[in-house]
Amino acid sequence: MSAKAVVICLLLGLLSGVQSAAHGRLKNKGVRTRSCVVTDFQVHDDFDVQRYVGTWYTISQSGEAPTSFHRRSHYSLQENGVLAMTTRRVSPQNGCASGMEFVAEAHVPEGSTTPSKLLLQPRGVPVPAEDYWVIYTDYVDHALVYSCSQRNEDGTCPEDRARVWFLGRAGTLSVDARHHMESLLSGLCVEVSRMQDISTGCDAELGVPTSVEAMPHAHGGMVSSTCLVNDIHTMANFDKNQYTGTWYVISHLQGDIYPYHRISHYTLDEQNSFRMLTHRITSPGECSTAWKFEGQAYNPDTSETTSKLVLKPFGMPVYGEDYWVIYTDYTDHALIYSCRETNEDGTCKAEASHAWMMSRDPTLTPAARSHMEMLLTEMCVDVSRLVDTPHECDELLGPESLIDQGRIIAPLHVFLWRNVLKVLSL
Repeated sequence: MSAKAVVICLLLGLLSGVQSAAHGRLKNKGVRTRSCVVTDFQVHDDFDVQRYVGTWYTISQSGEAPTSFHRRSHYSLQENGVLAMTTRRVSPQNGCASGMEFVAEAHVPEGSTTPSKLLLQPRGVPVPAEDYWVIYTDYVDHALVYSCSQRNEDGTCPEDRARVWFLGRAGTLSVDARHHMESLLSGLCVEVSRMQDISTGCDAELGVPTSVEAMPHAHGGMVSSTCLVNDIHTMANFDKNQYTGTWYVISHLQGDIYPYHRISHYTLDEQNSFRMLTHRITSPGECSTAWKFEGQAYNPDTSETTSKLVLKPFGMPVYGEDYWVIYTDYTDHALIYSCRETNEDGTCKAEASHAWMMSRDPTLTPAARSHMEMLLTEMCVDVSRLVDTPHECDELLGPESLIDQGRIIAPLHVFLWRNVLKVLSL
């Protein structure tokens, strides 16, 4: 055998070995190979199921366009740690009113150390549980979920058995969020062309799943269906340091007698209480009437929950008001709630129920607004009463006008009130 023939044989043998070792792998743009073995897929790191609960819309899913589909699902966390899912199936071809409810439970398999790899088991249906793998989520806007109902002998998933869902907190998905999730499909060996958008034609008829017995917040709290104020769960593990800084009030529910709180700046004092300085305007467009309001938000001695604070104005003979942080991601938006007076049954009087949607920026994304409206609805708050805060005076209000070299400027009315109180005490 010639030297050339020996080299060719060696190369063929080497190529055969490489092909055998790479079985179940797929070329990725000719640069590197990626594994199509399901167990090699990358899922969401440090998945927090408490932040995942709440309502998700199915925006797009893999496979042929279905005649019936899951459009909106509501997730709640049960006491045993199992994730319960209640969803409405709709079939536009048969009329939107023909929707049916589908209930399932998702849990981490015994022995697994990956919380984002769940098994979904329908209730009352004699079918095997299927994978429910959270590939990615930012918890407040979009999520990508993967499932493979049956695997090949080599560990890959047949094309007709692999299913993918693009989920969104709102009924639509931004272009950037869609592109982001499409970019992750190659890592799941799923072609983008297989994704089919879900019809929105039946959204108005979906309603809230009637079998949801307890509604969750996106941070994992559970709200009793009785609407009791004491049953409202606030933000878990609230971090005051991350919350400090400037917040814009985007929308509020606080009654006509209150001026508009538009921009607030928070710092922490030596007692680990918030010092809050807010610019108020009395009516839209009347920027010249802007005035400052200063107060302290502190944790009552009787409370062990850091997200349940009381806000007390400085220098004013008024009682403090609840300042409950229902949810915040610290970097984008926050929801604050207060109930000034309850009914005899423990629910909040409608006129005494106050709420503030806040953002780090002067505007709020549709997904963030939808997220907070969902939380308020689950707290038995009528979101139709929310009023958007005017923004015509933003240039005058700050936030730089609220901050003077790192310290809060004491507003004039505080000194006036203090002097009045001194005179009254004489």
